[in-house]
Amino acid sequence: KKLFSSWTAVLLKSPSLTLVRKLFLFIFIGGLMLGIVYTTFFSNFFIVNRILVETSHAAATKSSVASFLEQMRGKNILFINTDTLEQEIETKLKNHVLAARVKKSYPHGLTAKIDEYPPVLNFTIISPEKTQKIIINEIGLAMQENAEQKDLPRLSVQLNKPLPQQGI
Repeated sequence: KKLFSSWTAVLLKSPSLTLVRKLFLFIFIGGLMLGIVYTTFFSNFFIVNRILVETSHAAATKSSVASFLEQMRGKNILFINTDTLEQEIETKLKNHVLAARVKKSYPHGLTAKIDEYPPVLNFTIISPEKTQKIIINEIGLAMQENAEQKDLPRLSVQLNKPLPQQGI
């Protein structure tokens, strides 16, 4: 037993084995670093392929935000700046969006939560050719056309002339 232990002690302290251990450690750490770099920058592991938009009221706002976020599809989620996205959504859709929050949902998704200006009025325009129903939001802009919410107050306007072609 003593012979075996002294032989292993000599072998473990030999300069060639120390060099092999150092070389193995260098190759292992280098391979690990290359794997991390490849996974982060070049693989499809962090590519956005799922976009979820949650809104409180209008489907039109949901589709507008979804189409805006579609430009992020195929990009690396690690390099997406959610603060910039939130500001762009709030600026671009300022007449409908009160606040936007975009979160990364690792490894493949973006989730946007949109707070809209709440609806306050059902506005109906009755003209000789047709009746148009519009939901008006808190700042006085049309949220949805050809829609009505039963719990909101109604305002109807009767016109004697046809509506202009481009609408109101």
